[in-house]
Parts: sequence; structure tokens; C-alpha cells
Amino acid sequence: MPEKIMNPWGIDLYLLRSAVPGVLGGNKAAKLGGYIARARREGRHHLVTMAGAHSNHLRAFAALIKNEHLSGTALIRGDELTDVARHSHEIRFAISHGVRCQFIDRATYRQLRSARTGNELADILGEDLSLHESLFIPEGGLGADGVSGVVAWAQNASDFDHVVLACATGTTAAGFLLASAEHCTVHGVAVLQNSAAVMEAIATFAAAQAGRFHLIDKYAPHRFGPWRGTLSAEAAQFSERYFSRADVIYTPRAIAALEDLAHSRQLIGRILFVYTYNE
Repeated sequence: MPEKIMNPWGIDLYLLRSAVPGVLGGNKAAKLGGYIARARREGRHHLVTMAGAHSNHLRAFAALIKNEHLSGTALIRGDELTDVARHSHEIRFAISHGVRCQFIDRATYRQLRSARTGNELADILGEDLSLHESLFIPEGGLGADGVSGVVAWAQNASDFDHVVLACATGTTAAGFLLASAEHCTVHGVAVLQNSAAVMEAIATFAAAQAGRFHLIDKYAPHRFGPWRGTLSAEAAQFSERYFSRADVIYTPRAIAALEDLAHSRQLIGRILFVYTYNE
């Protein structure tokens, strides 16, 4: 449930954290929950996903596989990672949780991004990884099942005028658009320079609500990576108070945008700040 929190900008601000703590938390828990529900309905026991070497989606996927007693395969970008010495913490975490990691060259990985089913993955890879019987979770959890999982979590936003959250694929923003009230504006703070892809996701999964979506891309880096800006003293103090373990990619950008929106007086009424990171 959202908690009302003090803030230096004098706005009526509430914070929504994930109901699931730890690695399998944040918006990843919500998105993956939608895919688990589908896997259960269809009787599937093997899940496949795509991820970068340092992806928190990969960490959450690994935790999910172990918690749900399923088997899983992760297709990881970069065939140079067959060298164990180059494994990231996230890759080691995934392997330790029973995930089979297969390292894919970048050209093939780009092709895989167009896949939407296990069959399509198998066709592109030209081999059988038991993909035909698997449930495929696209990179970042993008998809209708991911959105449906977010909607259940986003019911907490039904009584707010504004929602502010970090935005990578647009899946979480779409879920909050579907669950929030007709007068609510959802502000998505981009962490990638992929505005067209985000807007396509909104148009695909929440078309009727697209007019209530505000994409903020001024903080998006040229490459996915840590926040390189400087938070104001007030914003830094706010971050330290409520996000002592905050990540360096999503949360600082969302806080910077929250401050800008507050100073520009765009946030009138009840405001919900969504903490999307899985720690």
C-alpha cells in the first residue's frame, strides 16, 4: 500500500514500493507475475527470456525460477561471455539459481528482439533448446502478460492525480495507465533513448489511455548506464531518507524528474512516486 512521505517540495506525495522484497521485487516482480500466471494456466514448466549481462531483469528471472521451482533459460547478449572470467555478478547469480545461460552474438540477439514466442526463438537460433514447449518472456518483461501483472500492482494508484515512475520498455507505465483514474497523468521517466519504442508499447497495450501519458526523456543517456547528473541537495537528502539502497540507474532519474515537475507546478493533487527497482 502507498505510504505518505515527507518531501522538500511541499507536494502531497505518496510512495509505492513492491509487495515483494529483495531481488525478485520492484516492477519486475509484477511483470514476471503476469507470465507466471500464464505459465500456470498453460501447464508450462520451462521459461525462456533475453537479457543483457548486467540486467536486473536477469536477476529477477533467476529468483523467480528458483522460487517457483521451474526451469529456465536465459539468452544473454554477447558471445564473448562464454569466457567464465567475464561473467557479471548477474550471470553468476542466474547460474547459481539454476538458470541455463546461453551467450548469443550481438547480431543474432538483435534478431531475437523481434521474437514473441518460443517457436520464433527456435527458428532464429536454428536449434532446439526445448523452446517450442517453453513460455517466452521478452526482454524486460515487455508484453501483454507483463502489463497484466503490473495492473494488479497498480491498483494501488487508482486514487491519485499523478504517478511518477522510471520507464525502460513502457510495460510498467502501460499497466499504471490501465489501473489509474481517468484524470490521472502517468509520468514515465525514460532511462534509455528509446522514446519511439516506449510510445509504441503504450499505443499497443494502453491505447485508449495514451493521452494521459507523459514521457520525460531529458535524463535518458546515450547508452544504458548509471546516472551521471547531480541531484540537488534537497533531492539527495530525499533519496537518502527513503532509498538508502537506491540503484544508480532508475531511481535518481525518477527523483530528478519528480523535483522538476514539482518546481514547475505540474503536480497538483495527490502524487504517487513508484519505486520500481528490485534490490
